[in-house]
Amino acid sequence: MVSGANFLTGVVLARGIGVRGFGVFTLAWTAVLFLNSTQIALIIAPMMSIGPKQSADDSASYYGCVLVHGALFSAAGAALLLFAMKASAWFAPQWEVQSLALPLAAAAGAYLTQDLLRRYFYSTGRGAAVLINDAVSYLGQLALLLVMWRSARLDCASALWIIAVTSVAGILLGIAMLGPVIVSRGELWRVGARHWTSSKWLLASNLTLWAAGNIFFVTVPVYLGAAGAGVLRASQNLLNVTNVWFQSLENVIPAESARRLREGGPGAMLRYLRQSAALWGGATFVFVLCVSAVADPLLRHIYGSAFEGFGYVIRWSASTCIVTVLMVLPGAGLRAIEKTKPIFYANVVSALLGLLLAVPLVKTFALRGAIGGVLLGRVVVLAMLLVSCRTGVAAVKADQQGARDAGELLPYGNP
Repeated sequence: MVSGANFLTGVVLARGIGVRGFGVFTLAWTAVLFLNSTQIALIIAPMMSIGPKQSADDSASYYGCVLVHGALFSAAGAALLLFAMKASAWFAPQWEVQSLALPLAAAAGAYLTQDLLRRYFYSTGRGAAVLINDAVSYLGQLALLLVMWRSARLDCASALWIIAVTSVAGILLGIAMLGPVIVSRGELWRVGARHWTSSKWLLASNLTLWAAGNIFFVTVPVYLGAAGAGVLRASQNLLNVTNVWFQSLENVIPAESARRLREGGPGAMLRYLRQSAALWGGATFVFVLCVSAVADPLLRHIYGSAFEGFGYVIRWSASTCIVTVLMVLPGAGLRAIEKTKPIFYANVVSALLGLLLAVPLVKTFALRGAIGGVLLGRVVVLAMLLVSCRTGVAAVKADQQGARDAGELLPYGNP
């Protein structure tokens, strides 16, 4: 539902505000995605791996602290974004996004908070609550955008205000559905310290991963204009149908990996990850193959004649979807054993490649160069994560064996 709503939202925006307007919206929303990536690293990713391991007695206190951390982050992020957008009038006036400062800050704060709540429901195993909350937020957003488009009143600012309003509706509903939560000052620091042990590497790795992927999106409008960014985002939006299962992987795989590790040991976790890789990697391959075969007419019929002739962007982007899906699995394994430093190292290498190659690739090969650079970075990350996950799990198995030989309590389930 979320992926479908996001896909249709992209279609409505691209048709309603044009290629260049969609490019401007994409640049502005990139800042929100940056904040969301930071929140995922600092708060959500640790919650998804640590939360399911909490006992029934500790769960209410743990999640209460996490929600407070998330609320503070959302408020700070919105304030920072408001200041940065106002300042863009001086350092990047050609982007023409400074007029969107207030609606973008409101949308960012509400979006971040709603996303935290939906992940909380995933972490506590309440899938129905996620569905209801997302239906209000994402389907409500799509409905209002359609109304504004049909009445010829849709622009970047109104789209952002709609996102803010519907996200607030999701927040209010989410608060009404919260389970028991307890907050104490001492626990706030304790939970924050435990999260930081894992998230300091996830934060650095997410920032570098964001830079590795988005450096090309920032470079494209510099050399190809805002319309180039709009075409690139619109083409990728077609392939984002894979988010139907990618979102599920991000929300389910880390928590389920932690449960398998706790109950069955590292062997059970690895079997689960391999089965997931075969299933979802294969499904993604079949999908992108089908979309690539009809790329040109699909782009024209969905977005209109303004996007005609850019089917090659879809075909070049297709392979990145497969690699992105597979990246989730070894990353989830490393998070489950709370060894996140290798994720950082892999993303640093990818980011360095992006910084070195973004300008020459885009200048020389235009949109093909941008997509090729993103693909190269993600392949490097996947390879490094696979090696690190295998090494980390081997170390856990050795610890298990040592504990058994010494007659000690095993840290996880049966090896």
